[in-house]
Amino acid sequence: MQRPVNRHLERVIRRTILDAKLSGKDYPTQNEIAAHTVRRIRPDMTASEAMAAVDLARCDEIEAA
Repeated sequence: MQRPVNRHLERVIRRTILDAKLSGKDYPTQNEIAAHTVRRIRPDMTASEAMAAVDLARCDEIEAA
């Protein structure tokens, strides 16, 4: 079972995705940039955990809409 993403990390992910989107990056690149940002904030997370956090934040965003 995946750990929930804390609110601060989720806000950082969403902001990073928005910045990447506004700069013209495609969906996969937005995810990569967000995962790299997560790893900078949380170096204890693996790359796959960071990407899972990004995916979870995106799913939460869709459900909230």
